[in-house]
Amino acid sequence: MPPLRRLFLALDLPPDVTAALTAWRPPIPGARWLPEDHLHLTIRFLGPTEIGQRHGARVPADRAARLAELRILRMGEDLLP
Repeated sequence: MPPLRRLFLALDLPPDVTAALTAWRPPIPGARWLPEDHLHLTIRFLGPTEIGQRHGARVPADRAARLAELRILRMGEDLLP
């Protein structure tokens, strides 16, 4: 079975927002805080996707971005365990 990645569409946050979120990290036992450069606003989680299929998601994502007058710089993905 080909490797799966968790595919999602997200918006990058302005630097002042990521800096404020990074500065605000309450002490929560067991919490694993992400680095500032990984913070984003997930718009849609597409789920586990085979690497070869991720390009099929790009076309509708680009179409939706054009309608919203956005530009997709990258599509996010995390390797599943």
